Amino acid sequence: MRAIAPVCLLPLATVATAEPTIERRIDILWDRADAQIDFGKFDDALQTGRYAVEIAPDSPEAWALLSFVRWISPRGLEEEAAESAARAVVIEPGSARGRFALGPALPWVTDPPDFEAAIAHGNDSHPALAWALARQGRDREARAWLAEHQA
Repeated sequence: MRAIAPVCLLPLATVATAEPTIERRIDILWDRADAQIDFGKFDDALQTGRYAVEIAPDSPEAWALLSFVRWISPRGLEEEAAESAARAVVIEPGSARGRFALGPALPWVTDPPDFEAAIAHGNDSHPALAWALARQGRDREARAWLAEHQA
């Protein structure tokens, strides 16, 4: 049996006790919320989403999580989901999770600045955009979008 020098174990001990980064904590919260949703614990998932935003208010991933759990919730929180998704995309236009959350939420976006910011950051090809335009009273633009994208 070989003896391991205690000095060799020092880096392992340091890594094992290191505080996870905020990004890693948000990833863990995404996993937790997914599991809570799988088990029908929607209120717990909402609490997890709110906690993510509380610990990382400048993280698009946290806002996307809150949007996702609001969207999934049976409470009818679509407008709140849209607000959270738009905030995620405004914080970080390239956030994959933010753009993912914004897709289904687009029809509920009614605030023109958030809506325009979402469009400006690359979501102008999502099918829900026509519905969102029509909901804002922009019927001519909605028809033009449909004509352009269904051709």
